[in-house]
Amino acid sequence: MNRKRLFAVLVIACTVWPGCLPEKRVVWSRDGSRAMVRAGGDRLILLDGPTLTPRDSGLPVLGMDWLPEANGTPRAVLLKRHDYTTWDSLKSNLTPDEVRKVAAAAKDLGDQFMTFQGPTDQFKLKDDSLLNDGVCADAALLCLRDTATPELKAKFGGKWGELAEPKAYTAEVTVIADVGKQANPGQVLDTFLVSGRVPVAADPTGRTLALLLPRPDQSLADAQPAYALAVCDLTRPKSLTVVDERVGMCVAWSGDGRQIAYFRYVGDPPKERKPDDASRLGHLTVRDISWTEADGKPVAQVGAPKQVGVLFNSLAGLQYTPDGNLVFAALPMTLPATTEDMPQRWTLFRWDPRFPATVSRVLDSETADWFAQPNQMWLFAMSPSGRRVLLAGDKDSRKLYVYDSRSGRRVIVEGVEWDEHGIQPTWRNEDQFCAVVAAGNESGSPGRRELVLFAIDSSGQVKAASCPSRDWPVEWTKNWLETESK
Repeated sequence: MNRKRLFAVLVIACTVWPGCLPEKRVVWSRDGSRAMVRAGGDRLILLDGPTLTPRDSGLPVLGMDWLPEANGTPRAVLLKRHDYTTWDSLKSNLTPDEVRKVAAAAKDLGDQFMTFQGPTDQFKLKDDSLLNDGVCADAALLCLRDTATPELKAKFGGKWGELAEPKAYTAEVTVIADVGKQANPGQVLDTFLVSGRVPVAADPTGRTLALLLPRPDQSLADAQPAYALAVCDLTRPKSLTVVDERVGMCVAWSGDGRQIAYFRYVGDPPKERKPDDASRLGHLTVRDISWTEADGKPVAQVGAPKQVGVLFNSLAGLQYTPDGNLVFAALPMTLPATTEDMPQRWTLFRWDPRFPATVSRVLDSETADWFAQPNQMWLFAMSPSGRRVLLAGDKDSRKLYVYDSRSGRRVIVEGVEWDEHGIQPTWRNEDQFCAVVAAGNESGSPGRRELVLFAIDSSGQVKAASCPSRDWPVEWTKNWLETESK
């Protein structure tokens, strides 16, 4: 949804939210024995033990991932969310640079409104507004409300009272040394101003965290959010470093944690965003990441970007395999093409760094034809060994495609949600994965969507094994698993 046009002038911040997309809400530990779930209201729920017993952490989070265990102790990195309702309380938790940017953006917003001569409900920010410089509009609105001049309040009129409850928030990068302890505060490494979800991925060694910082001004469409790629040293504080801009919604780490892969789109964002524009010309890029020290502080050493190729894709869907290959989703364009040939369907490709000039297809032609209704965001997930792959079907078809590359067996799971109420494909281990099913699905319950764990038996059949969310209270499921009528 495009929120560039302000409702009642200032109440709605200038942000494009990827609210129609499935998110990475469930993250399994590396041995599959436990999981973290970002439930409704950003509430962090821990699932542990043989029956995946749920426990409310009491923490709101914007992102999370598991780290390698230390002496058998489960470790994780969280992006804790901290909310602020006054400019003074927020300002004291920002860096001087963030304070300057937010204050300047708030002044710019106020100045534009004061000079606007038309009807107030037709006010629209200029394309070169400071709010389009990665500054969080929510924070600028909060600042403007608390520092507005009498003249601005008078021009705004009686609707000024509608600005009573704007809210901004920061993300706090925290390493939890023992996730099993209820009151473990963890080690805070960095804090930064943010707006929206922050996808994160820890490298397999647990040294570096990759963060995708929302860049609403660079988004290509409602279904095509854009981010800045940043990295953070998980062993020392104050190391957050932005590596690249105009990045898609997925990143992947190589097995040794030395290289990161991501999509970077080509060109500038379109002037007029299209709600359903889900593909874009982009570069599949890999970069080496390491750390050094200068003046006692960690410094990211970022290698030059290596472009694997130029491709049409949704800037989503890539993963390293255990043998070091990179699997990604892309559109196999063949030109010239007849009208009947377009649009062509996306499929999976494999890139072997030993042979950088070539790529090979993951799905054979018969399997590609079987995968008839792909999701517009091109989401997939390979099992830990790389043998099996989950392929997200179109959200209207509510299908999840499961393909076994060793046996060639293909199974379709019906009733899987692929909108904002769903989750990205998520493997627990080689034989189990989880998904969100629609209300009324036989694997869930009649009244709402449910998080279901599926198991693959020895014959390759897929069956529902359990429904971890069935007894969850409304506070955990609100605005996620609850149906619209609730």
